[in-house]
Amino acid sequence: MADVLIDPHERHQQDVHLRHPEFGDLGTGTLAYGGEQWPSIVLDTPLPISVLTGGTRCALLKAKTRDQQLISLVDCTVGDGVIHVDYLVFGNIQAPAFKRVDLRFSDITKWFTRGQSLDGAIGQSLTWNRRPTPIEVALPDAQIAIRSRLVGRGEQRGEDFVLHEHLEFVVENTGGTFRAADLPQQARDIGCLFTILRARPLVLTGMSVVTDDGRRHTLYFPGIETAKTSIEPGDPAVGSLIRKNSLDGRWQTIFERYYASPLRKLLWRRFAGMQQYEGYWEYRVLGFVSLLDQYVQQKEKGSAPPGISHQDSRKLRKLEQAITAAAVPLSNVQRDALLREIGAVFCRHGKQSFARNYRKVMATTDPDIVRIINISEQHFEIIKDVRDAIAHSDEPPIDHRNLTDINVIVAKITLLLTYCAYIDFGLSKQDFLKSLRGNSHRLPRMAQLDEVHLDRVARNTEFLPVSAETWKTLMQTRHRHMLCLVQTASGELEFSEHYTKHYADWLKHPHDNPHTIDTIFGIPADGGRFLNRVYIEHGGQTMELHVVYLLYASHLPPNERDLTAG
Repeated sequence: MADVLIDPHERHQQDVHLRHPEFGDLGTGTLAYGGEQWPSIVLDTPLPISVLTGGTRCALLKAKTRDQQLISLVDCTVGDGVIHVDYLVFGNIQAPAFKRVDLRFSDITKWFTRGQSLDGAIGQSLTWNRRPTPIEVALPDAQIAIRSRLVGRGEQRGEDFVLHEHLEFVVENTGGTFRAADLPQQARDIGCLFTILRARPLVLTGMSVVTDDGRRHTLYFPGIETAKTSIEPGDPAVGSLIRKNSLDGRWQTIFERYYASPLRKLLWRRFAGMQQYEGYWEYRVLGFVSLLDQYVQQKEKGSAPPGISHQDSRKLRKLEQAITAAAVPLSNVQRDALLREIGAVFCRHGKQSFARNYRKVMATTDPDIVRIINISEQHFEIIKDVRDAIAHSDEPPIDHRNLTDINVIVAKITLLLTYCAYIDFGLSKQDFLKSLRGNSHRLPRMAQLDEVHLDRVARNTEFLPVSAETWKTLMQTRHRHMLCLVQTASGELEFSEHYTKHYADWLKHPHDNPHTIDTIFGIPADGGRFLNRVYIEHGGQTMELHVVYLLYASHLPPNERDLTAG
């Protein structure tokens, strides 16, 4: 059956005739759905009490519209003059059991198909080029198999013929069949995984089910939304945190680790949900801080908590002496049991504080990641104050005047939890480091990362040591770009004002020749190298330079080898 297109934000109403598989004709009513409300049928006449009473649950009813369209109503509850419906299946199904569900999300097809193109001649033949590698995974423990597929169709619009293509995830039950109530969770799990991987929210925009007879039907429930502009700006093809092709070949591991993770239901679903939150900014802060609190609690779960305080231990020892010296002494077993009960009720036991858990988790997290994300003590104090206020039901100490700091903190927490999720899903530190570069995602920019350490660890550019004299000279230059350095025979780097001026003068005149070392400086092509970006460092300090020519003194004309300083 062809897919039924439904606008979930529009309220739909249809007159229908109802039938029950056992009781037969139930009369007529008005079926209403959409408009962000649950489907329901307002009955024209009350149902006979002998048939269905209020509160009765029906697994399946059938509704026929005036144009003879059949709609299967799944998981219904009978009320007073109304029937509430959990799921609508457009078509005639024999039982509410489904072998497969096909899921469509917004904002993922361009990410999935990045780089593909059409080859050929319009009007003759067209062939897709560089098609993406499909996802195919089997999860025996979860009794499901998941694969991706691209669905396309053509549409004539006047003189134009438009090609449509979108991605669907096909989830098959390998151990039996799905109930309708299972389907939203299948969609939620896949949506959460890709939301976290891409740091870009997914919205479920369509769902179809396949029954045992192989027929495909559109299913609707209020969790399905219309495709809309993502709250994450930018093109999803380049505005996602990680590229799809960097994950190809590892999908089986990623899905296995994700579905087996003890944090999937407890934390990762909430984390993905918070990335879709568009409401009041204070609630957004509270949400992400509570997620961080939950994460460090789970990581430290099972570690030995602090014991009874020293002062309470002294009181228990005195009580033990008094019990032993009592006129009617207790046995040793009775005495020890009594002391345990008193200690449990009246003594103050130490608790694993958020600050303590956080610092322990950070101490075991990769030090490069901790330094790059760079949650400072000032940032942590804000996080801790917000968390403590939540724990004690106090008003969070958030001031709109430091909203910039708050946004930075939220971005840092998001990246930290994303890194933790990547590791949990079987990805590596290098995968995360690569995700911080090479895309237009806002998170790395908003988080105010330690860019220098990121470049050093990710090896995105070179770090060249210089002498104190060269450092001082470069600190005094007006510009940090379009410079020339000379590497002496001993390997030291010196700033060359002479060659820097030569390069600037050369640029002032138009040239047809390429910008190469031999054409600019008149020396052999292997007499140096061009550095688009480079760091120089001395005494623990770094300086970023752009458009730098590094010339080798051994290749310079003999009369110019001493002109490095002027």
